[in-house]
Amino acid sequence: MDEVLKKTIPFIESDLLNEIKEVATIQTFDADTPILNDGSYIKVIPIVVSGQVKVYREIEDRELLLYYIEPAQSCFMSVSACVMNEKSKVRAITETETELILIPTQYVITWLNKYPRWVNFVIQLSNVRFEELLKTIDDVTFGKLDVRLVNYLVEKSKKSNSDIIKITHQLIADELGSAREVISRLLKQLENDGKVVLSRGAIDVSELI
Repeated sequence: MDEVLKKTIPFIESDLLNEIKEVATIQTFDADTPILNDGSYIKVIPIVVSGQVKVYREIEDRELLLYYIEPAQSCFMSVSACVMNEKSKVRAITETETELILIPTQYVITWLNKYPRWVNFVIQLSNVRFEELLKTIDDVTFGKLDVRLVNYLVEKSKKSNSDIIKITHQLIADELGSAREVISRLLKQLENDGKVVLSRGAIDVSELI
């Protein structure tokens, strides 16, 4: 565990490192595994070692992507709910096979009063997530959907290191806060323009990159 912790959160003090080793566990989750549910109390705080976690809001039958948790990052909204002793207001699910450091919530709060670098880590999380949430709000409110769709596909390709994105039109619609029919129409237009190639459950975006 020593090597994983030092690689993932290298800034921590040695005393804090020892405490994390005593209470944390490291687990690997398959893709599409829920790790946080809306309306439940937070029991552990995840820090991503490898892979990627999607955090989103679900209202009625619609989803809205909030942000992704990348390696060496955690979910600030989970930390916030933990500190305030509130139920989660978001859902989180693994995008790929993901390795996580899981820290019981009671220690997360204790360390805020004990280790300055842990406080800095939490503050940095809040700053990054706040900026991402503002971008999401701006995109949904002011962004043209066709432009957002292209940016979304390019970003998905970069994150997966592949020109072939395996994804459904419904999932794209959910993450962009739109309707499947609208997304399908825009994708078809992109295909007609020679920018993507559509197939069942996959999109070739090589011409967009």
